[in-house]
Amino acid sequence: MPEIDLPGHTQAAISAYPELGNVPSRQHETRTTWGISSHILNLSDTTISFVLDVLDEVVDVFPFEFVHIGGDEVPVEEWRASADELARAAALGLDDVRELQGWFAGRLAEHLAARGARWASGTSSSTARRRPAPRSSRGRRSAGYGSRWTPATR
Repeated sequence: MPEIDLPGHTQAAISAYPELGNVPSRQHETRTTWGISSHILNLSDTTISFVLDVLDEVVDVFPFEFVHIGGDEVPVEEWRASADELARAAALGLDDVRELQGWFAGRLAEHLAARGARWASGTSSSTARRRPAPRSSRGRRSAGYGSRWTPATR
């Protein structure tokens, strides 16, 4: 089962594309140490579009019913300090910016469902089911992916 950990664990993406971060004018280094970064994605329409494009690629490449979106390590200090994210939470009727994570996960889940995939997060799924291997641009089944899979285990 592929995992794209969102909206945390994204400092490398934010380093490459500062506009995805909560302080676009700040250039971050790519992390070279283990651990949880305090830098997380902003939830602008542009960032969400970027993330949905990434998920489309994941769904096209990996023949699993589930895509794991992580979401268990998301420090929200940057959202608390962001006027945009505070306004987004208020506009959505949320009591706290921490609730933006659930809203974001819901957006990703809806998008994945439209693509015939399901989302997994935290311990919401302990198994993965194989989907048919994706077709290449020439209409044949892609080699490699889809021929074998192993259920996710803890």
